[in-house]
Amino acid sequence: YAYNLGLSHMGELYAGTQQMVSEGNAKNVQWLAVDGLGNLFLSDADAGEVRTIPRDQLLGGRNRSQPADVLYSAQQDGPSIKNPAGLAVDNFFVYWANQAGDTTSGTLGRAPERRAAAQEIPPEPVAVASGPYEAMATNVCLARGNAFFTGTTGALYATPSIQNDSKVTEVVQGFTKPLGCTYDGESTLYVADEERGVFALAANMRNLRPVRLLNKVVSVQKPDQLVVFKGASTARCPTISLPSLAMRSVSSAAAASLVALSAMLS
Repeated sequence: YAYNLGLSHMGELYAGTQQMVSEGNAKNVQWLAVDGLGNLFLSDADAGEVRTIPRDQLLGGRNRSQPADVLYSAQQDGPSIKNPAGLAVDNFFVYWANQAGDTTSGTLGRAPERRAAAQEIPPEPVAVASGPYEAMATNVCLARGNAFFTGTTGALYATPSIQNDSKVTEVVQGFTKPLGCTYDGESTLYVADEERGVFALAANMRNLRPVRLLNKVVSVQKPDQLVVFKGASTARCPTISLPSLAMRSVSSAAAASLVALSAMLS
């Protein structure tokens, strides 16, 4: 589904009318990402696929029952795709977190957003964690040349997204169950911990390093995915999705405090 987001004259975030985008995809498609041009990307962990719907086909230009186009798959593109979960895009590459990663597939993988470019740059691992950390990545987000990811170990990890040196750094430890993460486009990275709320840390790291100072920015029950909404009257407005509620309910329930948070952070 798609929603138009906006800010009311009171500065409250709201979601507009729900619009169907596609109903022809498997039920296990859960992770979404949108690039700067408006193209939609989604992953199917069980099928081992990364799919896409071009911007011009999202609303009205495509049969809703038609599945999203398969961009990359484990069957076609080899071991670098292994139960792909979270997705992130930077307008050239699409990145995915391998839930069943190993030293061959990598913990994170990437490939060009356009299939034609993959002839020169095929799908490849970006980060290769070792030992018990190989098969644990679930979500990924990009910030200032680094790819941050969360998983099942209670920590936030990162690797340089533009160097492909596969080195993994533990940035933050001590989360209970870290899930979604997002970058505000300026200097802050937000991380959702299902048990403890939403935290913020500085994202402007030239050299990746452990971070000791975390700010808890909002308490909310079972936060899952995060996104930063930028409207006409606010610079940064992080919004939260809750797995048990519809998007409209989440926006109306959480908007006031989050917009206040945005004003406080600006």
